[in-house]
Amino acid sequence: MGPYLGTPNTEKESENGGNESLRFGATSMQGWRKSQEDSHIAALDIADGVSIFGVFDGHGGKEVSLYVEKHFVNELTQLESFKSGNYEAALREAKPNPKHGQRKPDLHDGFGQRPSAGRQGAPHAPRQCRGHC
Repeated sequence: MGPYLGTPNTEKESENGGNESLRFGATSMQGWRKSQEDSHIAALDIADGVSIFGVFDGHGGKEVSLYVEKHFVNELTQLESFKSGNYEAALREAKPNPKHGQRKPDLHDGFGQRPSAGRQGAPHAPRQCRGHC
């Protein structure tokens, strides 16, 4: 059967949260795969008025999506462009940091690049939200 189950695992894991400006909900389901390969980020207030959300598709393995979930926000917020409020530039500059000792070029090439149309992967540029977003 390869990487697939005989029947889908339809158990869902959900998370929700919010702050004064935003409310979010996220739900994941393993489906037909033998293990959950996807991850997400829902990080509120990573800077004044800035939150970031991202969904990371494992595409046949969970290593990269879990790496991004664990390290992306920290790496992003350490960039000078982020600290100066240039969030779009910061997203373009974001790369895995070799100091973690986990850099494997075959797993992390393209980290921080904008996905092509219709693909999941990199979060969209954060924006300041006033009222409804």
